[in-house]
Amino acid sequence: MEYLSSKTVSKKLGITAQTLRNWDRKGKIKPSYVNNNGYRYYALDDILSFMQKRKTEKEIYAIELERAKNDPEFIKRTLGVQKEFEKSDSDIEKLTFGNNCEW
Repeated sequence: MEYLSSKTVSKKLGITAQTLRNWDRKGKIKPSYVNNNGYRYYALDDILSFMQKRKTEKEIYAIELERAKNDPEFIKRTLGVQKEFEKSDSDIEKLTFGNNCEW
């Protein structure tokens, strides 16, 4: 299995290495391998799984939001989650196969 360095992954995703470390700390995506120096390495399959999971979560959120659009309290409770999805989506959408992205 080929591993990509956190530097490579962050460049390909168009995010900072700090964002990638934050995602690791929050448990959103974990490196597949960490060497003795603490450098993180990610398997491409893990990155793709993460992207699919985030897409599915966003779709579920959109369905729930549609169902609850007449419930103002629900909107207030989920506003923060929506902002998090928007940030994650903008980061993830930068990884586009076929658009100048070569792994």
